[in-house]
Amino acid sequence: MLAHVDAAQLRLPFHGGPCWSRIPAEVGHQVEPAYRDEFGRSRPDVLDDVTYAAGMAAATAAWTVTRLVRLPELLARDDPHPMGISRRGQLLDTLQTAVDASTTSGTLPDLRAWFEQITAALRTRWPHLPPTQDVHPAYR
Repeated sequence: MLAHVDAAQLRLPFHGGPCWSRIPAEVGHQVEPAYRDEFGRSRPDVLDDVTYAAGMAAATAAWTVTRLVRLPELLARDDPHPMGISRRGQLLDTLQTAVDASTTSGTLPDLRAWFEQITAALRTRWPHLPPTQDVHPAYR
């Protein structure tokens, strides 16, 4: 599971550092298999597609639940990042990442449904936000 928790960072919008943006999906799609192959040298179970997909669904869901702790603050205000990225939008991107991973793996259907309900409610509340946040300036 640790490999999945680390690898989930390649899919999620940056949230651990001062930059609130994300890497382009196509970059993540190139980097993640390399990470997985390298980690698979010591943990061969990571190389199994079904196990890996389920682990990524669990890892992205865990990160999403952790990030939902900020929801009360984000409902009150959305202080913009100097790069113009919305923290509310970052949360919506995080929710969508977890939904996508759950859908791909066919796991966690109840948690996925809950994330989808939260996303729909927040999209109604924040209709001005784009479908996804912009990528990090280095990728523009």
